[in-house]
Amino acid sequence: MASVNDIYESLTVCTQGVQSSINVQHWRCSATAGLGATDAQIATQLDALMFPVMKPLINAMATYRGVGVRRLLPAPLGSMVSTIANLGVGTGGASPLPRQITGILTWRTALAGRRFRGRFYTPFVAVSQLGATPDVPPIPGFITALTALGNAVLPGFTAGVGGNTNTFVPVVFSRKFTISTQITAFTSQPFFATQRKRGSYGRPNPPPF
Repeated sequence: MASVNDIYESLTVCTQGVQSSINVQHWRCSATAGLGATDAQIATQLDALMFPVMKPLINAMATYRGVGVRRLLPAPLGSMVSTIANLGVGTGGASPLPRQITGILTWRTALAGRRFRGRFYTPFVAVSQLGATPDVPPIPGFITALTALGNAVLPGFTAGVGGNTNTFVPVVFSRKFTISTQITAFTSQPFFATQRKRGSYGRPNPPPF
């Protein structure tokens, strides 16, 4: 059960062939009621939040797998609890680009400096998301889908049933300094990025659950 100011880590997992994408996010418990939510309920709620906004970003040869969560702080590290209840193929286009190509969201906080920013590299982009200009940016529809992801994450979420709930807000977490800073804004970047470990030259990367 989470308490106020506990830090949780979530893994949002997609797959394409032998490669997996693992998007790590951090959440701070901002409120608790009753006995709080179980970790399974937290995973279920996060999965419900993520699958509608992830599937439109990935191609039809890729699969949204699910979400895993664990308590990061206070120590000791909690066990991973996961769900694949909404496993399903992407809806972002039929044919895939090379697997290392990603969309990118930049998370921002009220503080300046790299320590207080984060990034979310969306996986397994479809060919149909390429723009037609010489610099080949994403098409406007892809930026709209990125923005939908940001808008889903930014308010945080509440998990649990009845009077037993926890509310979480998204944070940028510094492992070095064990500091969490609430995310207050995001930018849907108008260009593609790369994650080489997701590419065909990377080692096979099986999903963690």
